[in-house]
Amino acid sequence: MRRIILSTIIIFLFLMVLFGILTTKSIQNNHNPHESSTSSTSLNNAQVAQTSNTYISLTVFAFFYDWYSAPSFTKNYGHWDGGGSFKAPDDIESNYYPYLNPYSSNNPTVLETQMKWAKKAGIDVLILSWWGKGDYTDQNVPLILRTANATGLKICFMIEPYPSRTIQSVVSDIKYIYNQYGNYPSFYKTIRPTLYGNSKQKRGLFFIYALDGGEKTSQAFDSLRHTAWDGIFLGQMDDSKMFKDSSIREELSYSHLDGLFNYSEYPNWSTSDTWPKSKDYLLVYSIIPGWDHSRIVSQKNIVQARQLGKYYDDNWKEILKQKPEAVSILSFNEWHEGTQIEPAVPHKVNNYKYNNYLGTYGLNNKDSPFAYINRTTFWSKQYKQ
Repeated sequence: MRRIILSTIIIFLFLMVLFGILTTKSIQNNHNPHESSTSSTSLNNAQVAQTSNTYISLTVFAFFYDWYSAPSFTKNYGHWDGGGSFKAPDDIESNYYPYLNPYSSNNPTVLETQMKWAKKAGIDVLILSWWGKGDYTDQNVPLILRTANATGLKICFMIEPYPSRTIQSVVSDIKYIYNQYGNYPSFYKTIRPTLYGNSKQKRGLFFIYALDGGEKTSQAFDSLRHTAWDGIFLGQMDDSKMFKDSSIREELSYSHLDGLFNYSEYPNWSTSDTWPKSKDYLLVYSIIPGWDHSRIVSQKNIVQARQLGKYYDDNWKEILKQKPEAVSILSFNEWHEGTQIEPAVPHKVNNYKYNNYLGTYGLNNKDSPFAYINRTTFWSKQYKQ
């Protein structure tokens, strides 16, 4: 009788232990990634080392501007006319003239053509310049996402410094973008744990231009961690801080961002022999073919000559030497500042002769408008090898 009782007790205890193990595993497997009892701000370096165990694959981004309009699709030549200072379509606020003529960013044919060019160039993700809820650039987003999906491209967002933007409104913008566009197949998401965003879930990538760091900034981004709106948040602040690990960590300690991006050329390539790279943060370095601000009404005459493509090549050569985790082409189509790689053609209005790509990489024929698209194809392949 005692043996029977003892055996029964042993079996009962065994079953209880087994039930406890299974219950624990079930809880772990059904853990909601949007909820966590561990604050991201309390992670120590050892914890980060365990969670931040992946880089994104070598990715080519490009800044993309959808703020242009033309009378066939809208009422005026928005942005092309410089707010009325230029008489588009022949006279535009740019030193270059587009192959597609001054176009409208909500023209499906134009978007399809642009994205085919971007795909051919080896661009993986377009960074969409976004100026707030309800803005013209916001109204164009659904068409852009659908066109990108048909072309095999991905789209992420750069939240621009629109009037009255605050860190609180940026948080609201991120939620809005997720809710409105997060389910589109072309909405870019990736897995990239960082020091302050230690999620192993796929998250959207957000570029935030001209971001001021500070206590409210860190609190704002912390409020999004481990929620449905958690993302990989990159800030553009002081571009010179991109070249030292200590400077980067100092910037991120104030903001609790996932990383930084720059939006400029490199005034001194030798700022650092080796650019920083860490699983704690994501850095996106820009590549620029040159720029020309001389026709921008509100800016000074600032020019960096393209040197028939040499300046662009020099940028890419340094990128290949450093092999950062991701690069951004500045830009696909920022025509005002003259940083575009989008095809341009010779054009003349009155006594003004626009710049063009004739002679770039030795091209002096019908292929010259595509000089920078084709060159980007070459360099992006080298970078991804």
